[in-house]
Amino acid sequence: MARQSSPNDKANRRLSPDAFDGCFNQFSGGVRAFLGSKLANEADVEDCFSRVFEKLWIHGDGVNPAARGAWLFVVARREAALHWRKQKRSEVIVAELARVTSETSDIESPADAILAAETAERLRHAIEALPYDQRVTLRKRFFDDRSFREIAEELNLPLGTALTRVHAALKRLRKILEEDNDDLTNRR
Repeated sequence: MARQSSPNDKANRRLSPDAFDGCFNQFSGGVRAFLGSKLANEADVEDCFSRVFEKLWIHGDGVNPAARGAWLFVVARREAALHWRKQKRSEVIVAELARVTSETSDIESPADAILAAETAERLRHAIEALPYDQRVTLRKRFFDDRSFREIAEELNLPLGTALTRVHAALKRLRKILEEDNDDLTNRR
């Protein structure tokens, strides 16, 4: 059974609109500049910036008012680090996608060609197993080489939704491929 939150439970109390506005007005420029120094592009800065202030809204009342500025920068640093960890995981999957779908002319032996074809087929099946919205955004991003902004415009989505769908697709794709690898290992 879920725990009922009490009025004294500061961790679950939202920051008042006035307190939020005050913090936003005072710290938004610094937080945005800080994230800009840590992240590669404006879309990533905007996504992290939104998450930082969402956390302020949700959890800010549990933070001493005198410490909210420092707390915001700690949250911003964590969001930037989380972004880079997610980015690195995505790059590993994309590199594997590129390796698997590359021309078989680079393959040295017939056994390698068969293995590459099997791997590419497993990847195609895994992509087809994704929900439609994730599959479409993943294909536009990695096969059509569209930017997240272009994907959002083409699909009439908010930029954050396009980013979230690709991230969710990569996460689910990894899980499907790991399960497939486990099944192959268990059959041998």
